[in-house]
Amino acid sequence: MSAWTTRSGWQRAAATAATLLAVGVLAACGSDDDTASADNGSSASAESSSGSSSDDTAAEAGSFDLPDGWDLDSLPVPPGMEAEDSTASDDNPSFKIFDTDADAVIAFYRQALPDAGLQITTDGPVGDLQAIQATGPGLHVSVSGDDAMMSVSFSRASS
Repeated sequence: MSAWTTRSGWQRAAATAATLLAVGVLAACGSDDDTASADNGSSASAESSSGSSSDDTAAEAGSFDLPDGWDLDSLPVPPGMEAEDSTASDDNPSFKIFDTDADAVIAFYRQALPDAGLQITTDGPVGDLQAIQATGPGLHVSVSGDDAMMSVSFSRASS
């Protein structure tokens, strides 16, 4: 069994891709002093949306809550999918979606990112991985991966 057929092999590949994407994004922005307090207990969870929305897709999706101090409270998780292996760090929260359809995840975020007030800056494959990036007030979002695993990561943007 090759390293590409294991979850950890895919995690390394997606982490590498996310890092490469983030390097380009972070090179264009400075870092802000983070004064937010950690809220690691409940920040990184996938839960059903309880509010109603004009967008049925968003209403059926779960959400990933960002730690306090971000300009965005949460980001939706595609319907029927679950945020796993989440990190609720104050500076670089992230989560992964395993065993999914990469094209469906990218299509979901192609709509969900602008709906959350973010502007898509990159949309297209990076090597063998599907990827989309967006920027909004105070943050960058990077979604990348393949059918085995999609990684969603956040970084702070200069204000």
